[in-house]
Amino acid sequence: MKRRVGRDDVDIWLVPCTWSIDNRFGQEHAINHLEMCYRLLKEQEHPGGLTCYNWYSFGKKGESLDWLLDENNESRWTNLEKRMIEIANEVINMPLK
Repeated sequence: MKRRVGRDDVDIWLVPCTWSIDNRFGQEHAINHLEMCYRLLKEQEHPGGLTCYNWYSFGKKGESLDWLLDENNESRWTNLEKRMIEIANEVINMPLK
């Protein structure tokens, strides 16, 4: 992918799967995918960052972070939230190359 861009100084951004599609993917899957993307990011010569793209949860499925991290959600994904904050603090303190 990087070779096809035609430049070697491209900042790489990764999008971990931090949502639940029809409840097929759980919190553990989201954390594992976040960790994988974070490891890949740290391997990059030009790391851009991570973006946990999400849409607004419609209906009662509560698939997106707006509901999964909502304080009123009895099944709140607190482990994912904690890890996202930890990684964010690590990325903020990453030295730029």
